[in-house]
Amino acid sequence: MPSPNPDLIYEIKHHRIRVIKIVEGNWFTICHRRYLYSYRLSENFVDSLRLSIQEQDLMHLDSSYASSVMDGVSWTLVIQDGTHKKTIFLENYYLSQLDTILLKINGAIPSRYRLINFNLFGIKEKYLNASHP
Repeated sequence: MPSPNPDLIYEIKHHRIRVIKIVEGNWFTICHRRYLYSYRLSENFVDSLRLSIQEQDLMHLDSSYASSVMDGVSWTLVIQDGTHKKTIFLENYYLSQLDTILLKINGAIPSRYRLINFNLFGIKEKYLNASHP
């Protein structure tokens, strides 16, 4: 049975951004990637994104974050610059270091493909209002 909230991926590599939805299969297939959007980024945009990545120290963040806030949303951000690659998986989690990056990325893609957004399902508000140890 397909998941009500499939995994969503923003993949940035080789000056290209891709918006991907992982669709669960049925008993015939396991799952597959559905490419929703792909766009070549300008050199200026890539330079600006690199600076934001360095400022937020994204390459040194953990690879996976999850919380007890159950909203059913799973997102993955994949950034590859040359030989350096970082994958960050978020499950029901708000990660403040990604706010700036997501705003920048979402500004570069059409609104209907802006699928990773902390405000979309109120994730930021839910997470900040939840009690965490």
